[in-house]
Amino acid sequence: MQEIPKVPFPARHGACSSNWDVDHPWWSISVVSSASGMKCRRKPRTSGDDAGVSEELPKEPKTAEHAGLRSLALRSLLLSRFAVVLLQFLTNNIIPDLTTDAFEFTGVRREDLGTFDLLVERISGGLVRWDSVHFLNIALNGYIFENTLAFFPVLPIFLKKLSSILLNLIPMHESSAVILIGVALSNGCFVVTGMVLFAFVKSIYGSQHRAFWASFLFAWNPAAIFFSSLYTESLYALVTFSGLLVLYGKGDLFARTLVAVVLFTVSFGIRSNGLLNFGYIGYFVIFNIVFAHLRTQEAPFLRICFSLMLKIILILLVVLLIFATIVTRFWNMVAVDFCDGEKSQSLAAAAFAEDNNYVLRGQVEELQWCQAENTFGIFPPYYSHIQKKYWDVEFLGYWKIIKIPCFLLAAPAISMFFFLASRRFLAQQRFNLTSLINIVQAPGGFMPMVVHNSVLIGLGLTVFNVEILTRMLFSATPFLCVELSGIVAAKMSGQQLRLRSVLHWSTWKNTGLSATLLYTYFASYFIGGTVLHASGGPFT
Repeated sequence: MQEIPKVPFPARHGACSSNWDVDHPWWSISVVSSASGMKCRRKPRTSGDDAGVSEELPKEPKTAEHAGLRSLALRSLLLSRFAVVLLQFLTNNIIPDLTTDAFEFTGVRREDLGTFDLLVERISGGLVRWDSVHFLNIALNGYIFENTLAFFPVLPIFLKKLSSILLNLIPMHESSAVILIGVALSNGCFVVTGMVLFAFVKSIYGSQHRAFWASFLFAWNPAAIFFSSLYTESLYALVTFSGLLVLYGKGDLFARTLVAVVLFTVSFGIRSNGLLNFGYIGYFVIFNIVFAHLRTQEAPFLRICFSLMLKIILILLVVLLIFATIVTRFWNMVAVDFCDGEKSQSLAAAAFAEDNNYVLRGQVEELQWCQAENTFGIFPPYYSHIQKKYWDVEFLGYWKIIKIPCFLLAAPAISMFFFLASRRFLAQQRFNLTSLINIVQAPGGFMPMVVHNSVLIGLGLTVFNVEILTRMLFSATPFLCVELSGIVAAKMSGQQLRLRSVLHWSTWKNTGLSATLLYTYFASYFIGGTVLHASGGPFT
């Protein structure tokens, strides 16, 4: 029987004795087999995939061209937002709205709207569909319907506070102010997120070309309409991508981790799946412990581990403190207010609730979860009950014949993820401990992002609404854009990077079948998804 090689923890003055610091983190170390066992070496900082997928990229341009690529990425992001806003405007004013069962209450009476308000509605009406109406209603009226409690509070708080400032500057209806702020916030956050992604890829892979393609693909991603609407996608992506940039950046490990914890906590206040972001923290810190001895030869390994364990304990205490004092307290405040608060005095809200079988605030006899108030929990006491009651969120609750189109809608994004995730594994010449460790050490959080997306896909296929996976996979992690950027950058290495040329169909068609399929998928969802969503269709 072949002896199983030992995990490569070299002796203090062995094969890997070196002064590893923040400039040579654990992901820059590869494990190689030799006749005498396993040895490790620092991997060259290349822009191709680091786990056996070879991609020849062009040499890095000069500094002036660096600025040009960054500027090109910014222009691509801005152009994509202009295209979305223009396309939804044309759709909203040309194509009749489709009949749906979407939530429509905002409490706004048309007779209260002025000329400017009607203009805002005409220009941005296609951006206020589906979940956007929920956020608009919460920003205007607070949580008055039971089903709206499923939408987390950070975005409505931003909309409420910022719109009040705008109202002091320009006279308009409050709903118009919320819509304008929401559209500006989503588009602004999206552009900043694209540049954060550029910085993240440049930091991890050292390639301006790959960074450009990552931001370019993000700019024109299939879920583009949601990043311009009153959805959480843009704000959530900004906070999450920024957290990853900080976590995998340079500087003091403890400080970076604390900043990332704060950002990921905010992401949880934006969307429930933000809880998964804490997996990055655990994975990152654990592997900094495992490979800590590779970064120093002066301190004993046990002392390094003890020091990092203390930092982990402090970080966990910070996380626990945040949840115990802020998150849980807020959940319970909302629950108490909804259960014990006064019933809505709005006749319109009462009529809408009765017509659509919704429960209003204060109707305790209809609120089965109210006895669960003032309990400690990661999620609000009402969350699972509301998700099941209004959206069929339970195990296999979405497995109905009528929902087959929803599964088909998400199929391309799911298939693309599994293709990209499997490339590193299939590229290994041999499946052994060496190749596994090299994959685990892949840069930029490859493994935690694979796990993160796999959990989302697993839950989407079995528990929650599967059709939201397209927008979720492009906003929850940068994985798809980062991995695709390596492929596209290699295939486009001979192309001149001009915005007009990289947007043209012929450029991608001449590059090969895979590039053509990618362009077709992105373009069809970018255009078709925007048109469908803006007309009230089932692209949610």
